[in-house]
Amino acid sequence: MKNYLIKISLSTIVLLFLMMSFGALTTLRTVRKEIEDINSGISITNVLKTYFDDYEKWVPRGKTFNKLMYYSTGQINSEQVILGKDDWLFYNLKSDGDPLGDYTGSKTYTETDLKNILKSAEIIQNDIKNRSIEFCLLIAPNKENIYYRHMPERYPHIDVTRTDVLIRYLDENGIEVVDPKQELLKYSYQYKTYYKNDTHWNQLGGYIGVRSVLEFFGYDVPGVNDDSIQEGNEIFSDLLDVSKLHGVFKYDYGLNTKYSVNYREISRTDERKLKVINNENALYDKTVFIIGDSFSTAMQSSISYFFKNVYVIWRDNYQSGMIDEINPDYVVLEFVERYSDRIAGFSL
Repeated sequence: MKNYLIKISLSTIVLLFLMMSFGALTTLRTVRKEIEDINSGISITNVLKTYFDDYEKWVPRGKTFNKLMYYSTGQINSEQVILGKDDWLFYNLKSDGDPLGDYTGSKTYTETDLKNILKSAEIIQNDIKNRSIEFCLLIAPNKENIYYRHMPERYPHIDVTRTDVLIRYLDENGIEVVDPKQELLKYSYQYKTYYKNDTHWNQLGGYIGVRSVLEFFGYDVPGVNDDSIQEGNEIFSDLLDVSKLHGVFKYDYGLNTKYSVNYREISRTDERKLKVINNENALYDKTVFIIGDSFSTAMQSSISYFFKNVYVIWRDNYQSGMIDEINPDYVVLEFVERYSDRIAGFSL
């Protein structure tokens, strides 16, 4: 009986401690905005993180703590994810392209940087054109620079980013570069072209990118309207995974267009990680080779609607000689904006 009472007492103490901690955090939530309004340099989240970092050996730092932090303070415990307005999440990792640096203008290109990127782009473009293959360099905008109105106001947004400067510089120097930014901005006010809780554009955004590419190659491609929009699939949501907030934010369904195919049913991937998509019902009996990053994924359903043969490989997996093996009509070299500096380090 005595041991039983001791167990009950210990459980009660633990429960009271948790209740008091949660109550304190709830109180902090009510004053969070007032403190931040008075001094923008003070963040309740930073205060809490500093306090708990002293006790990191016993404070849970995983999903439970992150959920407690969000529900109590309205902020999230992540150095890689920014919580924006209306529960939009944005990527923030300096070691992975530093998208916030693009957004605020803290990252810029020097004249030397521009010349080095141009030199690499010229070598790639000339190499492909010497094979009588049409080429374009596609730069997919960062989510932050399309949905900047959902970013927290504490981060200033620069009107002309370093990538805007780069694209203009490349275009003026003869590089066949495709920039879908203005189209994405236009449609972003009416439709969701990027996922709320993922870093990537959805299939609608991918279609707008594909449309920009095909128009560059001289094709007449349908625009976007209510009749062409359909709900896409639920996604994994990389930013929820990084911030450990699954269950706090709803999984996001993207948007797609009727100008798409289920490429997963007609695709295969070989041992080199080269994806091959063959659509016998495509509008054009043409072959395209996309060399890109994760943003190329959302392009596959729509570009396969238009072109019979689509080959896709991530840049890191590209192997010399693939272009000659495939012998495509078109090569699309795709970089997301935060990786635009990597053009200088890429070669065929």
